[in-house]
Amino acid sequence: MFNDIALLQLNTPLELDDRVKIISLASSEPKDGATGIVSGWGTTESEYQPLRLKSVNVTIVPREECSQAYVDIMRINAEEICAADPGKDSCSKDSGGPLVHNNELVGIVSLGKGCADPQYPGVYVNVAVMRKWIEKGANKLGSLEQI
Repeated sequence: MFNDIALLQLNTPLELDDRVKIISLASSEPKDGATGIVSGWGTTESEYQPLRLKSVNVTIVPREECSQAYVDIMRINAEEICAADPGKDSCSKDSGGPLVHNNELVGIVSLGKGCADPQYPGVYVNVAVMRKWIEKGANKLGSLEQI
């Protein structure tokens, strides 16, 4: 699945506060080995439907290494980045969630094989590569000032 991304136009503006904030879009992808934070409401080891938002630190995995892991399943391309750590990953129901590095949105949860499987890093939409598409779409929706 490539370009696993969508833009939504809300009927009413979000009310920004301590819990709802705007995040900058990355203009470059994080370096291999950088740490990011992925968060979501997805399945965890102990909870099928968590009642609280969860987050975990993950490490950006080199694209070549990620491609090798998925070689028999799919092709990892420039529009994707991968991240994981032993026992740490995004999981089912986290799709669309943020991967943040240095207070910038660098990835959007897309897919993976299993959850925290050491052989398969999580796969994320590469926001830096998709930024122009995001900005163009936001302009069409009339909401670029929100990004």
